[in-house]
Amino acid sequence: DHALDGLGKNLGALTGLNASAVLYGSAARGDWVPGRSDVNLLVLIDDTTPASLRRLTPAVTEWHTKGFAPPLIMGSGEWRESADVFPIEITDMQVAHRMLCGADPVLGMVVAPSDLREAVEKELRGKLVRLRQAYVRFGESGLILGGFALASISTYFALLRPPDTFVRYLELVRRTAELIDTFQTGDR
Repeated sequence: DHALDGLGKNLGALTGLNASAVLYGSAARGDWVPGRSDVNLLVLIDDTTPASLRRLTPAVTEWHTKGFAPPLIMGSGEWRESADVFPIEITDMQVAHRMLCGADPVLGMVVAPSDLREAVEKELRGKLVRLRQAYVRFGESGLILGGFALASISTYFALLRPPDTFVRYLELVRRTAELIDTFQTGDR
């Protein structure tokens, strides 16, 4: 929390940028696990010219030297037009977010259900394809295959949050369980 407060203070002190900084994801929901979870941050500024971006460098560098990934940085206007491009992330922010500085950019954002459905389907199908790749490549090693499945689980949970994705998520879990069961019973 101290590092987050420091970043928010540093960004908020940059006059003329009209910066907003938003914490979202597991840290905002209260289920962040040190050493395992990412700290998801979005920073919005009105002007994304190189000169303005350079003004962010000291605050972002200090944040990064504390072991955190740099925040996502977007223009405020670009953000307002991005609900169709980032529907999962925006929906996640609508569930839980914390403002570090500036105006709340999540207020008033509307995600079209069709955009959310398409993005969730793409993510879930991509994960299923990668799990199949891992199964084909590492099917003899349950430990490695299990590692791939565990690495994917946080994405599954993030995709589960929008209520209309629950049925698709259960289907993916069923297919994954079938793959693991096939491996365990030796029916290859």
